[in-house]
Amino acid sequence: MRLSTLKSRTTLALASAFVLTTLMTPQSALAEIVVPVEQVIGQLSQSTDVPILLPTELPVDFREVYLEAQSNTEGYNVSFYPNPACRAGACYYGGIEAKRGGQLSENPFTLRAPRDLGSIQESFETVALADGTQAQFINQCGAYCTARLEWQSQDVLYQVTVKNGRRDDLVAIANSAMAAGDRTSDDACSNALASAQQRLEEGRTLTIGIRQNDISNQYPDHPEGRTSQYMFVLSGRPTLTILNSPQFMRSISSEIIENCDSVGIVSFIQWNSDGPAMFGIMPSGQVEGFHCLERNRRSQVRPQWGQEVCI
Repeated sequence: MRLSTLKSRTTLALASAFVLTTLMTPQSALAEIVVPVEQVIGQLSQSTDVPILLPTELPVDFREVYLEAQSNTEGYNVSFYPNPACRAGACYYGGIEAKRGGQLSENPFTLRAPRDLGSIQESFETVALADGTQAQFINQCGAYCTARLEWQSQDVLYQVTVKNGRRDDLVAIANSAMAAGDRTSDDACSNALASAQQRLEEGRTLTIGIRQNDISNQYPDHPEGRTSQYMFVLSGRPTLTILNSPQFMRSISSEIIENCDSVGIVSFIQWNSDGPAMFGIMPSGQVEGFHCLERNRRSQVRPQWGQEVCI
């Protein structure tokens, strides 16, 4: 069976257990952040036959989330990380997995009682999702605690896993995924993003994250309807080679802009650094690189379309 892997550094098996290694965060410290599902929709749509459920938001205590996915015809696994440059257990937040024909887990506490560990308790209980679907919540502790929420739909087992996670947070993630519905898409934009990632990763040991943001305030003179930017955040030795290849980046940018009607800019940046390489569609209809503002003008003039403030 062919296995399609979004990140070339990772070779985890589809059935692997995924866990979080951060400590439990009080509810008051958590905020809802948007999940950039466009990072993986194209890949998953091309490689799996099960309905794709992904949350729109995550209750977390960090500012951004990066996705890593692997899939085959029988299911998929999408992992969430706060850092695109780290895929170690210490950086793992959690994930959502789907497996056709998968069965709900048995109660792990049939031979021993669940333990009360003070701030967190082991448990096995049935919960109802927002649409009435029955799910089961399991929290088991060893050196750390792993919380898992699982349910079945259309002969597919779905599991949300978070280490040291709260039941209410896992239910919120599941409800968000269910509310969004099947994200399977043959959308040209999603396919273009998937193609871009494959081109960037081909023959390279590279980690990639994608950010999407609105550029209408930064560039009021943007082309009509082109109010979005996709930024590829790169980590790994080949990063500088890519950033020193303007024709390669322009080719990728052109494919994305051609297939994504709302995208005006595609940019590339090394993780944890400033000064992305930016490419945008010009009045001529061609995609070109943005030019740096002159040093003595940076503090006085807002960049116009086709210009960027270089650091």
